[in-house]
Amino acid sequence: MSLLSRQKESLPIDGESVRSAAMIKDDLLAAVHVALGALGIDDVPNGVVVERPGNLDHGDWSTNAALVCSKAAGRNPRELGQQLADYLSEHRPAHVEGVEPSLIHLLPC
Repeated sequence: MSLLSRQKESLPIDGESVRSAAMIKDDLLAAVHVALGALGIDDVPNGVVVERPGNLDHGDWSTNAALVCSKAAGRNPRELGQQLADYLSEHRPAHVEGVEPSLIHLLPC
């Protein structure tokens, strides 16, 4: 099954509107940037992405933010990942149901 097919199958439908995968991805990336800023990382590298994981058992969305930002921030990637997960868990975007620290898997409701 192609990535595009998987994205279309998992989009939430509420009867009146369908949020596109691109809109959700943009919202999640913005939330990750806000979280990083709150953690003192204001200069976020261009390599930070939010994407669909190859294995959907790993969540609906994931980000590499902790790995990409850890060196410049002088932090351990696992610790930064946990801090990022904690922040996103406390300040969830409306469509996020849960956050896990390993690559920060974001699960939309």
